[in-house]
Amino acid sequence: MAKDLSELARLYVALDNPGDELWREYGPPVREAIEALGLLKATQIRPLLLAIAAHFEVKEARRALPMLVCWTVRFTIVGKLGSGPLESGYADRAQEVSSGKITTASQLFQASRSFLVSDAEFEQGFAVARSSAQYLARFYLRVLEKQNTAAEGAEMIVNPSFDAVNLEHVMPQTREPYWKTIPVDQHEAYVKRLGNLALLDRSANEKSGNLPFSEKEKALGSSKISMTREVARYHDWDAKAIDQRQKQMAKLAVRAWPLKPV
Repeated sequence: MAKDLSELARLYVALDNPGDELWREYGPPVREAIEALGLLKATQIRPLLLAIAAHFEVKEARRALPMLVCWTVRFTIVGKLGSGPLESGYADRAQEVSSGKITTASQLFQASRSFLVSDAEFEQGFAVARSSAQYLARFYLRVLEKQNTAAEGAEMIVNPSFDAVNLEHVMPQTREPYWKTIPVDQHEAYVKRLGNLALLDRSANEKSGNLPFSEKEKALGSSKISMTREVARYHDWDAKAIDQRQKQMAKLAVRAWPLKPV
């Protein structure tokens, strides 16, 4: 028992450190998943993570942990984190992994389908999602950018550093002086919508500030980030444009955070 507790304690500590020596043999996908789960503050999933780390073969853990990131993003977007079915579902799966009943990522997915967020629910939720936490918005946009360029046969990895890339509110957080035509209630409802946010080079972001959209277009259109460039294709930037862009982002999100293991 003492030996088991000692090993579990080591695993538990490693869950907070993607650079831990434990993850070396698992490779980048697992280290990235551990980092993402920490960013998402996915505490309910800890028992299942411990069970997977303790009992899954490395090749199956490489498939399972990124899948759990996808599930967590879906739960976060639709507001199901902390729900009873989710907590009991994770606990039941952890017990089944520990007992050897579940030994693969595919089996874990099949056993969990009853409490997961469907593609339709996720797309609908993402299409209207807001984010007050900039670190989460940046994470969502970086993953979406990677998916967007992968669909074009390339893969854009956005610099995660706050010093290099900033979060741009296309409709700025302050209406004065150039955005006063946007009604106050509409501004409040849309300024933190994911469709209104873009990743932009820090220097360009600092210059754009709360300038009118006609003056922001050049900086947005010259960005190396494809999803940021796409914003410049709109003639005007208002609630209708934000809704349209976010619906497109929602369809992309379903592919960026799939339910099944890959």
